[in-house]
Amino acid sequence: MSEFISWLALVMAGISALIALLARRDSQKSANAAEKSANLAETSLFALERPYLHILDVEKIERVQTDKGIVNNVAFSIANYGKVPAIITKFYYGISTEPYGTILSNLAGDELSGLFVNKGLPPGEIRPHKIELAEGATTFFSGGTVAKGESSGKFFWIEIFYRGLFKEHRSFFSWEFNPYGLRLNQVNIAIS
Repeated sequence: MSEFISWLALVMAGISALIALLARRDSQKSANAAEKSANLAETSLFALERPYLHILDVEKIERVQTDKGIVNNVAFSIANYGKVPAIITKFYYGISTEPYGTILSNLAGDELSGLFVNKGLPPGEIRPHKIELAEGATTFFSGGTVAKGESSGKFFWIEIFYRGLFKEHRSFFSWEFNPYGLRLNQVNIAIS
């Protein structure tokens, strides 16, 4: 009888070990699924709960006669289409001979610290601004004709770096210059 009890105890121990092994495997699967779900939620939160800055209303270069001579202005608006406020950390603009911002001239020189940097932009807000372009822009954007369907090879661009709740972001926009009516036609948008 003691052999039977020993054998039964051994079988029961084996069954208990098998159940423990299966429970451990299931709990590991559950832990992996929970981790995967948490990572997905975090990724979604970073993608949804962030600012998205856009530059709007860039249409043309305004030439104004002042006591300094002819001045070129570009009017635009900055809009935050995200769900959280944006803090602008750097703001640049310039002219280029390529639409993707190979810089010919950074007309802002450095950051426009007083105008934009460290200013908050709440979600849904749109703020109008006007930039006076440097003297070199007058020469760059003057003269020349362009046949229909051809590129002028002259571009104006704006690049903004900004913070959300979790990380830094960048928005880049460029417009091609059309000498007819001094128009600016948008050709590139990159938001990351």
